Amino acid sequence: MGEAESSIQATKTFGINVADAEEMLLQTKEVYAYGGYDEALNLAVQARMAAASKTDPLLLAGAIAMPSAAAIYIYRRRQARHEAPAVAEPAQEPPQAAAPEPAADLERVFVEKPYLREDDRNVLAYVVERGGEALLAEIRNRFDLPKSTAWRLVKRLEREELVHVVKFGNQNLVRCALKGEK
Repeated sequence: MGEAESSIQATKTFGINVADAEEMLLQTKEVYAYGGYDEALNLAVQARMAAASKTDPLLLAGAIAMPSAAAIYIYRRRQARHEAPAVAEPAQEPPQAAAPEPAADLERVFVEKPYLREDDRNVLAYVVERGGEALLAEIRNRFDLPKSTAWRLVKRLEREELVHVVKFGNQNLVRCALKGEK
């Protein structure tokens, strides 16, 4: 009878109507009072099962809904974190009026820094050609470079103050740092 009462009270806390289970529990107490112990035990088990059967579908629905809702929430947070900078960051700056010709700046850089590797020169020219910025993944694909090689190449250009690497999400944007570019 104690287990049946606990089950009924737990089900009531969910706001579920358990009038039938309460009625069985009342019958159980009456039968027990008159000495019908076996029948009282059967009624108590039925009352407990009646109360539990009302909560089981609810608990099952909650067990399915909560992880699903949490997964959707986490997915949307990650999407927002990765997409927001990608939309706002690249190519949102107004054009500069008196910018020197990028090709002329490139030639000047190549003359001032004759020690630059051929690959470094080609990548720098590619970034200038793409409007002053390109994703590291685009550079890797264009020149068929492994990730580590492309990263080292860009870091060499960054040490020479020819490019800047801007991180957003899980991507790297390489921006030209020549006078005409930002």
